[in-house]
Amino acid sequence: MFVYNILLALGILIYIPRLFLKKKWHRGMFMRLGFGLKKHLNDLRPGQVVWLHAVSVGEVLSILPFIDQLIERYPRCFFVCTTVTKTGYLLAQDKLKSKAVVLFAPIDLSWVVNTYIHVIRPRLYIAAETEIWPNLFRCLHRYQVPIMIINGRISDSAFKGYSRFESFFKKALSVVGLYCMQSPLDAERIIKLGARPEGVEVVGNLKFELAATPEKLTLTDIGCQSGNQLLIAGSTHPGEELILIQTYKKLLVDFPHLRLILAPRHVERTQDVEKIIQSCCFEPVRLSRVKGRVVRESQILLVDAMGYLRDLYRLATVVFVGKTLTGVGGQNMIEPAFYGKATLVGPHTENFKDVMRIFLENEIIRQVDNEETLFDDIKLLLTDNNLRQSLGRKAKKVVAENRGAGLRTLGHIEKMLAINP
Repeated sequence: MFVYNILLALGILIYIPRLFLKKKWHRGMFMRLGFGLKKHLNDLRPGQVVWLHAVSVGEVLSILPFIDQLIERYPRCFFVCTTVTKTGYLLAQDKLKSKAVVLFAPIDLSWVVNTYIHVIRPRLYIAAETEIWPNLFRCLHRYQVPIMIINGRISDSAFKGYSRFESFFKKALSVVGLYCMQSPLDAERIIKLGARPEGVEVVGNLKFELAATPEKLTLTDIGCQSGNQLLIAGSTHPGEELILIQTYKKLLVDFPHLRLILAPRHVERTQDVEKIIQSCCFEPVRLSRVKGRVVRESQILLVDAMGYLRDLYRLATVVFVGKTLTGVGGQNMIEPAFYGKATLVGPHTENFKDVMRIFLENEIIRQVDNEETLFDDIKLLLTDNNLRQSLGRKAKKVVAENRGAGLRTLGHIEKMLAINP
């Protein structure tokens, strides 16, 4: 661990100047080094704190319903939620508010994680989606704090990466008390990497635990009218916006009332996406600046703030889910399915293998190979109302049938710990 600490510290020293140069440094970085924690945690009572960790936006969204279930089950506990990214932190602050104290996660240096543990004094540590931090896990284990992984998954790339350093990660994995994995494949992989077989359970995917939320947006709010069809491209990555815009341009020939809404996965790319839209001879309109105006066919709506995507999916005619054409891994295709929307993805859905297996077996999602087949499938869905509505109905049903991971995970927590509700 000494060598790990030295290498990590050197990496941080090299990385900090890059953060300044890229204007990505923020005050949360000081917190990640252990500074200023106590002022956020004055009201916590030792012995009753549950520490939850979700690295970024996707993980935060996936465990929000579970957190509500956890709070309802253990109302006398206090909850701390840590994230790594600034966007994840802001989302957690917005969604959890009075439910939990939100902090940036510690950098995995032994003296930093010791500071966090001494200040938080957790009764239980829960990490979402297989976040492995050797120093943190070792320190938690030394202080007899049970460690639990929920909604665990091991992607192809992560499995290859961890396998190269199997002997190093094996000790960290072996101290985790319980792994609640998404699928049998994920369970098999975590055991191969060093988890104790008796501490691994398959419970399903928490991303299916979506709950209906109050409507925040209407068609008028986003500059559209009742006669418009909406093509929403959610969580797009570099390269995909250009493909969607070119596809939209061809679709307008037959569907002049169609409107394209681009929601980049990272809102800090807003200016870059605006330039792409302009280069294709369209006018970008930021969602934050619509203010009652009507978006025309020569304009493209650009989502420039977090927290709107699920509401936009509710309004969609057809949805494309990003990081599947030019990116690798995919983004969450369960959300549009939950709202009963005809949904398309590209060929790269490696991070959602089990979800895609379920969706493809039930024929509720359309997977395209490239830009040409994307155009053909969107055109078909816009033309064939019966097909589109049938896909949506079946999608909603399949999502409902695959719920239950939250309650199963809570059941394992109760078996693992003697926490008095």
